[in-house]
Amino acid sequence: MNYKGIKEYCKNTKAFRDLVMIYTVAVLIFVLATVLDALETISEWSQKYGEWRFDVFLTLLVFLAFSFGIFSLRRWRELRREVAERKRVEDALRESEMRFRTIIEKNADPIVIVDKKGIVRFVNPAAEVLFGRKAEEILAESFGYPVVAGETTEIDVVRNGGREAVAEMRVVEMNWRGENVHLASLRDITDHKRILAELEQTRQQQLQMKDQFLSKVSYELRSPLSVIHQFTTIMIDGIAGDLSQQQREYLEIVLGNVDQLRTMIDDLLAVTRADTSGLTVEPHSVSVADLIDETMSMNRAIADAKDITLSADFPDNLPPAYADPCRVRQILINLIDNGIKFTPANGTITVRAQVFDEDPNFLCVSVADTGCGIGPEESEKIFEYLYQSNDTIEICRKGLGIGLYISKELVSRHNGRIWVESQLGRGSTFFFTLPIFSLVDGLVRILTPKNLRNGSVALVTVEVFPTEKRPLTKTDETVLEEVWKLLNRCILPDVEVLLPRMAHLELGEVSFAVVCANQSTATSLLRRIQGHLARCDDLHNDGLDTAVSFTMVDFPSVTDDKPVEEVVEDIAASIEDRLKSPFAKRRHFYGQRKNSHRG
Repeated sequence: MNYKGIKEYCKNTKAFRDLVMIYTVAVLIFVLATVLDALETISEWSQKYGEWRFDVFLTLLVFLAFSFGIFSLRRWRELRREVAERKRVEDALRESEMRFRTIIEKNADPIVIVDKKGIVRFVNPAAEVLFGRKAEEILAESFGYPVVAGETTEIDVVRNGGREAVAEMRVVEMNWRGENVHLASLRDITDHKRILAELEQTRQQQLQMKDQFLSKVSYELRSPLSVIHQFTTIMIDGIAGDLSQQQREYLEIVLGNVDQLRTMIDDLLAVTRADTSGLTVEPHSVSVADLIDETMSMNRAIADAKDITLSADFPDNLPPAYADPCRVRQILINLIDNGIKFTPANGTITVRAQVFDEDPNFLCVSVADTGCGIGPEESEKIFEYLYQSNDTIEICRKGLGIGLYISKELVSRHNGRIWVESQLGRGSTFFFTLPIFSLVDGLVRILTPKNLRNGSVALVTVEVFPTEKRPLTKTDETVLEEVWKLLNRCILPDVEVLLPRMAHLELGEVSFAVVCANQSTATSLLRRIQGHLARCDDLHNDGLDTAVSFTMVDFPSVTDDKPVEEVVEDIAASIEDRLKSPFAKRRHFYGQRKNSHRG
């Protein structure tokens, strides 16, 4: 019997035990024959060398035979223990394999065992049903699908008869009958995929219906809003009669909300046409604190009606943002309005603004409410177009699904981001970021070392104000836009920069330009601007007047001890202080006007 034959023979425990006994008896016979031969040799030696040598050899031989007997007995016991242990292990393995085989055979999920060569070694009855084939037709055949341990994939199953199914396959690596194999557990998800496809089709149909509805409603709302805007303007202009100061202020609030609503309707029309390019932004240097106060004043009456407390929290030295005030106001209106809508009576809504901890170049504005909250799985989806929560706890959050989508688009156009942190039943906090207005970033383009060495810096101020000393109104915005475009055309890009618009309409429109030149060159720019303004007929027809002036800005010389970056920062700080004086002057003027009206 060769080695392989012995190995196969020894797989049976009883055969292994019999083989050990045969080998032991053979060894004993060999030892006995050797002893007898040794005795005969010793007998010959004793006759030749004497009796005493025979006794010595005989004693030595008996000792060696006794030691070998003890060793053989111990080895025999060890072999018996090894045989018993091997039998126990083999019985346990056989029992474990039977249990495993029973489990996978009775498992409701299809299970396929594939070896390293991709050949099917086992399939359970559920796999036969999935593939529509008998086990005999599958075994010993190539599986046909890539199997990678630890991965979950979807596979298309072609059954007998041409029917197709979709299965989700999870693969693990295991030992099967002494070799490493892959166990693929499959789950038939054909019906699940079909249901998802039907739900998605239904959702798309609903979105299409909403688009059509929103487009029609938005279009129909524009006509009555235009009428409201027209008659409100007539009353503010005094055509229908004189107004008190309080009446004028109330009508200005009405007109501001009408304009805001018209902008929102235009945005609604844009997004229903899947065209968000209409959501334009025109960044200014704007006070976020003023916008928060203004927006909260607009919503305070609605909050009071629901016994909801509105509050704001921001530092006095909050830096201005580089943002479109109309768009920021729109974002705040939407978030505060949502907070009021979804917060029960006696709740609170708090608006905060501060420099963003994660990036000091941005402001972070938050609107926190104590409303019903949002589930974690909804936190990202609520910013999707026309998305509505399906959570039963969120039933109060049913709406069109437009406001947060537009808010996200507007924040993105400011290079910011928007997100929400919320807990169900404990309220939500919406955050969005806006870039901080940096005068240094605006000046660094012209305040180069070459320009700074050639001369000084001048700050040009352009004020637009009514000839009859009245506050500017929303109706003047078209003319102010034209003036702004005119100023842009007057600027020489290499040595002059026009700063972003930063004045509030109530105080008059004030624009600033910085010129990296001496007093003579600054005078030339002043005359150039005055000449363009004098030819602006719309400016004079609307009853507006202008004033153009400039001041020189002192700055230290650029030396090796004073880097250019520090010089630019010093100039920016000096200009920032000068920017406040025109506003202070206009604020003082209108304060006197209001006091005279009250008197």
